[in-house]
Amino acid sequence: MKESHAEIVALRRTREGGLRVLLASQLLLIALSPVLARSLAGNALYVILATAVVLAFAYAASERRRDLAIALLLAVPAVVMRWTDVFEHGRIFDMVSLGITLTFYVYAGVLVLQRVMRTEKVTVDEIYGALSVYILIGIMWGMLYRIVEQLVPDSFRSVTGEIVPWDLVYFSFTTLMTVGYGDIQPASPYAKALAILEGLAGVLYTAVFISRLVGLYARGPAERDRDRA
Repeated sequence: MKESHAEIVALRRTREGGLRVLLASQLLLIALSPVLARSLAGNALYVILATAVVLAFAYAASERRRDLAIALLLAVPAVVMRWTDVFEHGRIFDMVSLGITLTFYVYAGVLVLQRVMRTEKVTVDEIYGALSVYILIGIMWGMLYRIVEQLVPDSFRSVTGEIVPWDLVYFSFTTLMTVGYGDIQPASPYAKALAILEGLAGVLYTAVFISRLVGLYARGPAERDRDRA
């Protein structure tokens, strides 16, 4: 059954604050990832945090019950694969795990963007949502780099001589933010093409989308003050 506008608004109100929690959980996960990856117990704790992020995305992204149901349907296998990844490793398994998780993140990211774009009034929560999608882009591209590395070994070069999964997430964010330290470099044509696309995505997303939201949010109080005058 299709929800009415009033039901959608009511459901959105129950999600208020969810996007800022989502953003905070993403930042915490990124900050703790290098430390937690050093041991089995750390990996288990990392998966717990990653599970919380996945569920936070499913909860915060949905405005309709149908969207929430689909998000949870995609989130469950993503969570299962993350937990299994603690004990099971292998090229095929890693590819399947990355593909399932990537599918969920794409769907959840689109839901968050739709929520932000459809809002009639820009609030801090919408800005948090836009920032969380920006971080999600970096995480998803890191997954794409891992897939490329699995399909075409030695697609990336590092000054340390060894590439671990976290290195590709790090490379993804330095590319997204156009920092480019040069300690990790794309070597294969596929990796270079992905890096170019991510750099473009980062610049365009920041310049067009986030800047527009911040501008609308800043203009809101000014317009209200002008109306009062």
